[in-house]
Amino acid sequence: MTGGALLSRPFLPERCYVKLHTCKVRLAGQVQDQVEKTAVTAAEMHVLRVIHGEDAITDIVETGDVDRSEAMERDRLEFIYSEDLIRRVFGATVARIGDGVAPARVEPPRPARPKAPLTAVSVLEGIA
Repeated sequence: MTGGALLSRPFLPERCYVKLHTCKVRLAGQVQDQVEKTAVTAAEMHVLRVIHGEDAITDIVETGDVDRSEAMERDRLEFIYSEDLIRRVFGATVARIGDGVAPARVEPPRPARPKAPLTAVSVLEGIA
């Protein structure tokens, strides 16, 4: 590349298909505090496992796919969960966040498990 600006992210295909799922999320890993989420990607399930615990995601059902690049998925997750948390989970902004394969079949790499599940309050206050 000559005379052009440096790209902040590596070259990725303009679009790719990311699988969507419905699942149940046990808030802080508690069975009695469970919510159903729709249109959840494998990358988002990974983030939810970091926040709520390894066994917090249950009843995963693939529901379709969406035309979305990895950069778009990362931006979406940063908007929902915060840029700081997504960097802690997936690393630098140039790191790949996943290939869209359902996590029931292929698990993405996991960072070291925190001593206690992260809570929304601890993430926002920077305690964790």
